[in-house]
Amino acid sequence: MALTVLCLSACSDDPCPAGTVRGPEACITAADSGDGANDSSVEAGDTPDTLTEPLPCNGACSGETPHCRESDNTCVACLTDPDCTDVAMARCDTTGGTCTTCDDSAECMRFLGTTVCSSGSCVECSLADASSCAPNPCNSFTHLCSDFRSGLDICSLCDADENCRMNHHCVPMLFQSTPRHPATAPAAPQTQGYCLQLGPGCVQPYQAPPITGRTTLSGATGGTYCGVNEMRTTCEAIDDLEGGTPCDSAGAPTDTLCGAADLADGLCRSVNLSADNRCTYDCSAAAECPDTFPCRMGYCGGPP
Repeated sequence: MALTVLCLSACSDDPCPAGTVRGPEACITAADSGDGANDSSVEAGDTPDTLTEPLPCNGACSGETPHCRESDNTCVACLTDPDCTDVAMARCDTTGGTCTTCDDSAECMRFLGTTVCSSGSCVECSLADASSCAPNPCNSFTHLCSDFRSGLDICSLCDADENCRMNHHCVPMLFQSTPRHPATAPAAPQTQGYCLQLGPGCVQPYQAPPITGRTTLSGATGGTYCGVNEMRTTCEAIDDLEGGTPCDSAGAPTDTLCGAADLADGLCRSVNLSADNRCTYDCSAAAECPDTFPCRMGYCGGPP
């Protein structure tokens, strides 16, 4: 039988042992060279450097199947879970040698920041496992930890329905038809919303025309919510009124000290005949103001 040997250094610089000739990729016996010689072995004393053995899968594994399964000499995508680097396909199906969806959080522990398996993908958190978010809740829609705590009341800033108290959702809001907290991606929801109560049962000052047709920040649809008059004011301005926020600057009333810092959503006025000026906001009906600050002269707490 013909004997094939492998040159250890560059073959072009390494002479073949006695009794062999150069083949396309290695030194081979003369009997296998096709030149008519009848030697069938290497001469004594000229033992080749290394006998050539076939590489696993002939060294051909690359691209989408870079690993050789030596049991059947087949190129596959993975042999073990760590071979799978996509959090959406974190488990190695060893039968087929392919990466597939996770079915246990243990398969996600190697991914920093996405150690929970939920719906087949490695994510930051889930409703079933929000331990990585403590003490804040997990957004059940995005599977991301919230930046806000749980149990928040109406008009509180939020980024997940799970922030809000029972019967409230985190709803994206507008001011004069402009989103309050727009996301950078045009098709994405707003980055933050406000906890709003599901109607009916709305009380002042959240008896403006109800808010409908919006998807909450945890993906809920179809709700009708108690809200504010978004053409006139914001939750921040309501908070300032109810908190009695002063707003004089250099001895003069200053509207920009009221409500959201970047919006004309608040007013600085004498409220309920107060001697000093305090924050309030525009109103068009009594239902838009707290019941202790009647809507008069175009703002809550205006003069009788």
